[in-house]
Amino acid sequence: MATVKAFSVARTADGAAASTVYSLGSGSPGFNGTNGATPSTGRNGVYDHNSPEGLVEGRVPTLVVSGQTLTGAAAATPFSAQTTAGTASSVVSTSVVANTTTITGGGAGLQLQFTTTSGGAVPAVANVSAVNTGMGYSDGDTVSIDGWPGSVFVVDAA
Repeated sequence: MATVKAFSVARTADGAAASTVYSLGSGSPGFNGTNGATPSTGRNGVYDHNSPEGLVEGRVPTLVVSGQTLTGAAAATPFSAQTTAGTASSVVSTSVVANTTTITGGGAGLQLQFTTTSGGAVPAVANVSAVNTGMGYSDGDTVSIDGWPGSVFVVDAA
């Protein structure tokens, strides 16, 4: 599933609706399949990469709106469960901001803040908070946290 969701600033002929544009962000494996690699499609901005440096420096919002009403946001504490931890990061005991990639469901734009454990893992779900709650999420949707390959978390919608 795409990691970036945007609404075109151009309106349709009746002026009422904007088109939805999805693309893969840097959370998706690059050409060489490694985390943080050059993305195969989509944005390639300086704060789009899920490299160790990028996780610490910050994120560019992955939900871009053009006057739309946001519905289906994730909760401020966005996860009800962790299904799979994924591969630990080299960023240890550090506050990070990470994007997510939707695995199931139609949500997009969820960005997270948490402090990694001393082993480079994502902490308990109660210690993960949403920086941007995104839209289109339902209870039970699953996402992966970019920078932790193979991770699977269950979304708690607001």
